[in-house]
Amino acid sequence: MDLKQLHYFTEIVKHGNISKAAEALHMAQPPLSQALKKLELELETTLIERYRTKWSITETGQYVFEQAEALKSRMGIMRRTVKEIELGEAGTLSIGLSTACAQLCVGSLKKFKQQYPNVFLNIQQGSSHQMEEKLRENDIECAMMLKPLYDHDYEMRTLSREIFVALFPENWSLLENHVSLAELHTMPLIVLGRMEGYSMYENVLNAFYEKGLKPNIEIECHDIGLVQSLVKKEMGIGVVPLMGVQQTPGIQIVPIDDLHLIFEPVVLHRKERELSPKAQHFLTILLEDLVEGEQ
Repeated sequence: MDLKQLHYFTEIVKHGNISKAAEALHMAQPPLSQALKKLELELETTLIERYRTKWSITETGQYVFEQAEALKSRMGIMRRTVKEIELGEAGTLSIGLSTACAQLCVGSLKKFKQQYPNVFLNIQQGSSHQMEEKLRENDIECAMMLKPLYDHDYEMRTLSREIFVALFPENWSLLENHVSLAELHTMPLIVLGRMEGYSMYENVLNAFYEKGLKPNIEIECHDIGLVQSLVKKEMGIGVVPLMGVQQTPGIQIVPIDDLHLIFEPVVLHRKERELSPKAQHFLTILLEDLVEGEQ
């Protein structure tokens, strides 16, 4: 039994006789009659009771007809879905967002879902190091993260260039609406910690050392949201990229006059893995949004 046999059978039932079904199928009656007999032999049942001037469908014939119609419907859905997946209009898109870069693409994710509502988004979040691991393991197709020191395995695009700022508890008074490294170095600092393959932590420290200052780092973590929560609890002053900071009651965002570090988030994917159409659609939207933001 195959799909063609079932299709022939459903056409016979729909048209009420073999001659009309044969005409609709653009085939001769004998092959169609033989296909019906073969299907009945395979199923070991009578599907249609034949009489001299009329015929009627049997109970098993009605069941086979209903199941064949349902199968044809499912096959149609399958064909459409396969085509949509191939075009990047359905399926699952797995992407990675480092905690420092998550806010950068929220608007683009919204646009993507509006344009491709049948694509399921699997968003995985963590440190940039974790996102790179997921890329290597093919758990995600692309990632928005810190630029790695060694990028020869990746196709990469810089998303933006962001300065670093200091986060002060709202209750801590400031003489000015900006600070210097000399003013910061004696204060309890909260910074984004060390990550293998990334130099952001070391670059922050070196900015102090180059001025002969030893920073008083009391807390390290890998999540800007956690830095903000700790600052709000007055546990120290955060030194973080501006891009990852959300306006939060209880926190002052203060420029640092002489910290000239630039934070460069990137979107990247492995050179050896071709991006799916879904991922290509998302990157197109993301990069278009960034160009519009720069204008």
